[in-house]
Amino acid sequence: MAEFHRCSNCGLASWRASVFLVVLLSLTLVACSYFDDVPIVEISLESGVPFPGMPLSFKAKVIDHDSPRITYKWLVDGKVEASRSDSLVYEPTIDGMHLVLCQARDSYHSATDSYDLAVPSPGTPSYEKSRKLIGWLSLAFAVDTNFGFNYHFYGLKDFTGLGDDWNAIGTREDGGAVVGGYRPSSSDWSIYDPSNSEIDILYVFKFDDEAHMSGYAYIIPDASPELMSMGFFLVGQKVTDSKGRASVPSGSPPSLQLLKQSLVQTPDSVLERYKKLKALAAAMTAWE
Repeated sequence: MAEFHRCSNCGLASWRASVFLVVLLSLTLVACSYFDDVPIVEISLESGVPFPGMPLSFKAKVIDHDSPRITYKWLVDGKVEASRSDSLVYEPTIDGMHLVLCQARDSYHSATDSYDLAVPSPGTPSYEKSRKLIGWLSLAFAVDTNFGFNYHFYGLKDFTGLGDDWNAIGTREDGGAVVGGYRPSSSDWSIYDPSNSEIDILYVFKFDDEAHMSGYAYIIPDASPELMSMGFFLVGQKVTDSKGRASVPSGSPPSLQLLKQSLVQTPDSVLERYKKLKALAAAMTAWE
């Protein structure tokens, strides 16, 4: 009968090889983790106006140069949401402060960003009035010739954090940031447009109906606001509302037609309003 002998040296060599492979794999994982970029995530509110029952679209922008696959986890007020992509649609049911949080993870690291969402109470006067600006607006005024600009207001912001001074934020058609809002003491609206590098434009107007506005435009040298012009007659129309629906009935004649130059004296309150909106625009730039 043949006899089989166990080789102790072979078993030892096999054990050593296994240990070596485990150590090598661990070192490889540690090295990969060490040299792998930590992702950077930033949340933004892409569309929607904060209000109970209104859907809001959030987007997470992730910078990660060496990990093509990113997983996402969204939470609102500590509750995990169903979305596992880089976007979230959230519909607040109640007013108040809400915390939207997104965690982005690659193979080895994770990063988190949060968004403080202020949802106003229904009936807040400054919110309800400033919300009328949301959508696309077309405004025109005459100096020696006609000037016309289109504006898109997409959101509302309470710059004070107290919930009682809401203003509309948006852009001019060429991309410049603008801010506007309602003034209770004079029962009218104003828009501040700093898009030109040398002059600012301040519009002050009232809504004649749900879709048409009239008022005055003021030309203001950026370096010398005390040299603000007298008011030039202004007309405007609201082209779409906050949901993209047409505000002006199809086929209706446009308000933006040839205007006769008309001037009014500039009240002191206009300069005060200009200074306030200019400060809000600066705060908006810092906020963004």
